[in-house]
Amino acid sequence: MKRLTPLVFFLLIFCGARADDFSDGREAYEQEDYKTALSLFQSAGDQGDAAGYFWAAGLYLQGKGVPQDRAEGAKWLTLAAEQGHLESQVLLANYYLVSLNGTISDENLHLAEFWFYKAAEQGDPEAQYKLGAISQGRDTDEDSISVKWYRLAAEQGHAEAQVKLGMYLFAGIGDQQNLEEANKWWRKAAEQGNADGQYWLGIFFAMSDRPAFDSVKAAKWLRKAADQGHVDAQYQLAGAYIAGRGVAQDYVEAVKWYRMSAEQGQADAQMSLGHLYSSGNNIPKDDSEAVKWLTKAAEQGKAFAHHLLAIHFLQGTGVPKDYAQGYAHLNIASALGYEHGKTMLTNLEPILSKETISQGQSIAREIWGKLKARESD
Repeated sequence: MKRLTPLVFFLLIFCGARADDFSDGREAYEQEDYKTALSLFQSAGDQGDAAGYFWAAGLYLQGKGVPQDRAEGAKWLTLAAEQGHLESQVLLANYYLVSLNGTISDENLHLAEFWFYKAAEQGDPEAQYKLGAISQGRDTDEDSISVKWYRLAAEQGHAEAQVKLGMYLFAGIGDQQNLEEANKWWRKAAEQGNADGQYWLGIFFAMSDRPAFDSVKAAKWLRKAADQGHVDAQYQLAGAYIAGRGVAQDYVEAVKWYRMSAEQGQADAQMSLGHLYSSGNNIPKDDSEAVKWLTKAAEQGKAFAHHLLAIHFLQGTGVPKDYAQGYAHLNIASALGYEHGKTMLTNLEPILSKETISQGQSIAREIWGKLKARESD
């Protein structure tokens, strides 16, 4: 009988103990004996099984068997990540990327990028996508790096990366513009059910100056995205129903989709819905609803919404007649670049009292201050 050398005997015992510690830890975890599981996971990690450290980190992050402690969890994730454990590298990167107070320090961003890079080198598509997102917009060279990482993730079927890569290719940032390839990546994302991919594919087909223009396909893909709650797709689909592009003209459907988009805060949809109710164009006129939605759009800085609100205040439709408010909103519309607002101001000022103009200017300053505060948020 062949005898085992001391080294072989030691390796068998060591490897067996390591495997047993981790599997025993999993068994204890399943039995909700988390304290025992933690000890066994840590022991497995100490013996070189990075998965043990990963599971130990999970107990701290979830607060199972120990008080919940993100910092302690990160410590064990780091030990696993340093051994090349892919899931730990991704989770640790996300830990640094997500801040409790809503801000990310430069140091944490650097650490997140470091661990995403380690995971991306191992071929993880989510890490590649996140690296692309971190690099995006820093400068021209970084945009090229973003394209590189987005492409690597996209080639592995990462839908969000496919959308981003399509957007880069469409705009020609970081690479030469390639509309057909942009369309290819948007289609791949869209066929996975990704709402952004469906939206951009719809927009691609909706461009009337492009050879690929197809209003029916545009409406089809916009509808798919809109059905998933995509706010901009809902707005664009409403416009298709107004114009009868790719679908039969239907103002009832248009109002439905404008409303769904407006209720999610889409300013253009709010303004369009308000305009429809204000004009009564192919739908029942409703000045109260018009003022409601125009006010929401105006609060987001839509110049035409301010112009229409001014008319409602000056005429007293949907709101009590108020020349000072009307004058104020014309001022804001004009300041935001709506040229017809300037013409109306010129015609209105001679018939208003100095007191009304003064009140209107005061209201306009208050509105403008709120708009600027909103921009800085």
